[in-house]
Amino acid sequence: MSKMKKTFAIMLALIMMISLLAGCGGRKTGDTNTASDTTGSNTSTSDDTNTGDASSISGDNADRTLNIATSGDTGTLYPLAASGGFVSLEYAFYEPVWTLKANGEQVWKLATAYEPVGTDDIEFTMKLREGVKFSNGNDFTADDVLFSMEMCKDDPRFYLNVTGIDFDKTNIVDDHTIDVWYTAPSYTQNNAFTQLMIMDKESFDVESLSQHPIGTGPYICTDYVVNSHVSCTANPDYWGGEPNVKSIEFKVINESAQIVNALEVHDVDIVSGIPVDEMDYIESLGYNISTVFGGYANTALYSFAGALATKEARYAVSYAMDRESMSQLMYKGLSSVPNYPASEYCIDYEERYGNMHDTYATGYSVEKAKEYAEKAGLVGKTLTIITNGMEAYNDVAAIMKENLEAVGINSEIKSYDSATYFSVVMDESNFDIALFYLSSPARLGCDIISAYLEFIPLGWHDEGRDQYGEVCTNIKNTLDEKVRADYTYDALKIFVDYDPWYPICEALTANAESVDISGAEYYLAGNLYYQDLYWN
Repeated sequence: MSKMKKTFAIMLALIMMISLLAGCGGRKTGDTNTASDTTGSNTSTSDDTNTGDASSISGDNADRTLNIATSGDTGTLYPLAASGGFVSLEYAFYEPVWTLKANGEQVWKLATAYEPVGTDDIEFTMKLREGVKFSNGNDFTADDVLFSMEMCKDDPRFYLNVTGIDFDKTNIVDDHTIDVWYTAPSYTQNNAFTQLMIMDKESFDVESLSQHPIGTGPYICTDYVVNSHVSCTANPDYWGGEPNVKSIEFKVINESAQIVNALEVHDVDIVSGIPVDEMDYIESLGYNISTVFGGYANTALYSFAGALATKEARYAVSYAMDRESMSQLMYKGLSSVPNYPASEYCIDYEERYGNMHDTYATGYSVEKAKEYAEKAGLVGKTLTIITNGMEAYNDVAAIMKENLEAVGINSEIKSYDSATYFSVVMDESNFDIALFYLSSPARLGCDIISAYLEFIPLGWHDEGRDQYGEVCTNIKNTLDEKVRADYTYDALKIFVDYDPWYPICEALTANAESVDISGAEYYLAGNLYYQDLYWN
C-alpha cells in the first residue's frame, strides 16, 4: 500500500484555523485526545448518509427550528473570507471532498475515491460523486473542485489547503475524475483537503456569495443579517438525503454573559465555547456538557519588524508573561501552559520537544525579563498588542500589559473585529505582539511549526530563517514518522532560539447541547455536520 494512501489514519480530534474548537458529545467529560499520528496507519472509511432517526420526530419538534449560537461574525458568508465562529457555520452550506471524524474515520463527501497512481506518492486519481447539485440547481463537476483549489492557491489565508498541489500537472480527466499531482510527497495535503470548501464555478460572484452562499451542503441560506443571525432551511435535494431538522437559525452572540442568558431562557440549543466556570450551572439548566483539548495553543506572536527585532527583546517578553495567571483567567484552572511552541495535545508530541530553551524550562521570571529588557533597550518603549476582539484575548492582553509594565515596558492594546484582524496580522509592521491560536488540520505540531511562518511571516528574514525553512521543507516531504520526528526536533532547536512566538496556554473548549437534540458529532476543527442532527 502506498505511504500516502496510509496517511488517512487516526488523527485529529479537531482544528482550525480560526475558531473555538469543540469536543465530542455526551455528559461532562475530560480530554478526549485518543488520536495518534496517522501518517503511517490505515483507517476505516464510510460514505456519508443521513443517519438521524427521522421516525423519532413527533409533535411540535417536527417543525421546530434549531437555534445554534455562533460568534465572530465576519460580515460575509463567502467561504474564503469566513473566520472565527463563522467557519463552522459554513458547513451548513458547503462541503469538502472528504472529512475525518475525531476517531480518524474518513468520511467521503464530494469525492468517493482517491487512489495513488504508481509508487512515487505524487500522483492520485480523485473520483467525484455523481448526481450532486449545488443549491442553485447547477451540476457539481470536476471543474468546480479544481476551481475551488485554484481560489485557495491565490488566497494567503487558505493556500495551506492546497500547498502540496502541482497545478501545472493537475488536470481534469472527465466531469467526475481529476488527475491530482503533488509537487513532492506530502504527509499534509490529504488532510488539508478536509478544509477545501467546494464552490460553484459557473455562478461564482464574491459579492453575491457574501449574502447568498451556493454550495452542495444540506442547508440553503434564507436570510443573513450581519451581527444578528443566519437563517437556513433544509435542502430538499441534498444528495445525502433531506436533513431531519428542517430549519436552523445561527444566532450571533459574542459575550459570555449573553451566552449564559440565552441558555437560561433556552433561546439556543447548541453552543460551542460556553464559559468554563459556568459549566455546572449550564448543565443544571438541562444541557449536555462536553469538553475537549483541541490540540492547539493560545499564542503570542512576535513581530521582528520593530522593537522585538532581537532575540533578547523577545526573550524579555516571554519571561515577563505570567502564563499561569492567563490560563487561570481563560479556563479557571482546567488548562495548562505548554512546554514547547505548539500544543502538547498534538498527536506527534514527544517528551524531548519539551523545555528545549530556558524560556520554557524557567518560564515566568520578572528578574530575567528585566535583565533582557535592559539588554535589548526595551525599557521605556511602547509595544503594540493586537487581539481579534475575543473577550478572553482582550482580558489576556490586559494581564500581559500589567506583566510588561512590571519590567519597565509600556504597551498599548488594539482590538479588531475578526475580519480586520487577519489583514492586520499579515503585516508585521502593524504590531509587536499578536494574540492568536495556531492549529493543524492533522493535529500535528510539526505541521504548525513548519506552516504558520509561511502563512504569517512575522518579518523573520535572515540566515537562521533560511536554515529553518530548509528543515521545515524536509518535515513536509518526509512520510516516515521517525525521520520526520527527528527533523521536527532539529527545527525546534532553531525555533526556540529565535522565539518567533510563545504559547500561552492549551486551548480548551466546553460545549453545551440541549437534551432535546441528538446526533451531534464534532468533526475537524470542531465543525458539526448538521444533516446528522435530529430532534428527540
